[in-house]
Amino acid sequence: MARWHELYRACASPGICDQYGHMNVRWYAHFLDDAIFHIWSKFGTGWKEMEAHGVHTVTASTTTHFRKEIKSADLFVVESGVARCGSKSVTFRQHFKSVETGETHGYQDVVEVFFDPKTRKSTAMPAQSARRWRGVGEGVRARGDLGLRPKLSPWRTAGP
Repeated sequence: MARWHELYRACASPGICDQYGHMNVRWYAHFLDDAIFHIWSKFGTGWKEMEAHGVHTVTASTTTHFRKEIKSADLFVVESGVARCGSKSVTFRQHFKSVETGETHGYQDVVEVFFDPKTRKSTAMPAQSARRWRGVGEGVRARGDLGLRPKLSPWRTAGP
């Protein structure tokens, strides 16, 4: 399978843009959240299967990095891939790309944890799901991948 998978397409309509004509930050979160819901079924571990195993996932952490503003009427796509697969969690990287130029507007790292709703605690990923997820292209955070390493601001120097 390819490393990156298209999960969402949209247009930055004027109603979701700020007074400067740029998509408001709350909508980045909205679109990324909508996209991540599709990744499970993309790899054959749908919500019904998780329910059958008595688990579901919860988002433990998200970190969003902005690279270039999305302007009113821009068309964009959200692509996602697996960065890491553990025994109880999967880390994804998602990025916004311009449909017209292919430029990356920003990216997000998401940690999803398998959760037992009865005990209200994290739990091991079902074995069948784990086998699927470990082979779907871990490494979207590999060195040089899409050039998405954080860049230093011009007023900051390298350091810890």
